[in-house]
Amino acid sequence: MKSKIFLQIGDEKVDLGSEFEILDTKKYYEEKDGDFVIKQAFFSEPMRVPNEYRYDIKVEANKKITIHEIESGELGKFNGMKLDEALSGKAYPNVILLLESPHVDEYNICNGELKPIAPAQGKTGSNIKEYLGKVLSGIDVLDEGKYRLYIINPVPFQTSLRSLKPAGQIDGKLRDKVWKKLWGASCKNEFKELWDQIRETKLIINACTSNLKEEVEEAIKDMDVESYKTYHPSRWSKSPFGIKKSKI
Repeated sequence: MKSKIFLQIGDEKVDLGSEFEILDTKKYYEEKDGDFVIKQAFFSEPMRVPNEYRYDIKVEANKKITIHEIESGELGKFNGMKLDEALSGKAYPNVILLLESPHVDEYNICNGELKPIAPAQGKTGSNIKEYLGKVLSGIDVLDEGKYRLYIINPVPFQTSLRSLKPAGQIDGKLRDKVWKKLWGASCKNEFKELWDQIRETKLIINACTSNLKEEVEEAIKDMDVESYKTYHPSRWSKSPFGIKKSKI
């Protein structure tokens, strides 16, 4: 049976304008008068997918680019080092890849409880691994040298609510509405605070999905760094990447 879905953010109860059958993950919602209210627990610290340092990038004098995985003992198909750990020591030249928010592949679920894995799993992770070098070659702004790739979700929680729903397509309008609510409530400020910790950034790739890309563009407009937009990595295998210089 489908029910109306609401989102609890602080004291605000947000009507998501959506109805769906919710799965048996009662830790994350409560039923009120036949409606389902998603608790703040679904967007609490234990549900945060940590940003990550995943690859080393080498640019040679002839512009050849090679990508190297860093070693990681973490579980998951694609893993690196948590970004807060990577930033705790010496600053290294880096490239930042901005997504928008984790989805179903970025969590394990057991007995109705979700456990974050890492950003960019599944097809997104596969495409980053396979096509990142070509994307960087297409942008062509990096000088000869070595760089780190940092993967960041500006909203590090599952805004699609996919793990609460039966299998099916992503509801883009629902995801965007939840994303914007969380972005405005706290994630935008957290994103800016994170940026204050990152040094030596040489390139920003804004690969956020189209309807949310400009929200992120606005947040990075004052940063004195080369910035380019591309399609989301989930599309990198089907297109010429959609590379455009940001109008900042």
